[in-house]
Amino acid sequence: MIKETVKLSGRIIITDPRYICIPEYWGRGCDDFLKGGAREDMFLITPTGIGDTMNAVFDNDNSLLGTFGVDSGVFGVFDLEKLKLEKWFDSEKFRKLPKICYTVIEHFEGECCVEIEFPAGAGWGEQYKIVGDGSLHWETRQIKR
Repeated sequence: MIKETVKLSGRIIITDPRYICIPEYWGRGCDDFLKGGAREDMFLITPTGIGDTMNAVFDNDNSLLGTFGVDSGVFGVFDLEKLKLEKWFDSEKFRKLPKICYTVIEHFEGECCVEIEFPAGAGWGEQYKIVGDGSLHWETRQIKR
């Protein structure tokens, strides 16, 4: 089941928005993120469906592109260049963020969507993932709860 879509272009980052927000914004304005949703040509955010998780990003050949953790129960894909212009973006925090906390995809041109799966026997309930389809096909997967 597909929930929402957004078109992105350029350098994109997949991470927990809490990792890249200034603390004051996260404390007061994070309701927008916690609800999930999209902003055209900027970001797409979704809950994990199960709380805190460790995730991976795989391409169409099932090759690992990177990993990212989620501590806030939500994650998203962001246009990194547009993100840098947002008042809530903490560039210093992002610069110091360990690489295990985010995945960057260079030169992406395409559409990203949230898909909700109900895997039999997983024991986790529904799982939310973001899928990118365009110049590169990729998808996120929860690898650890």
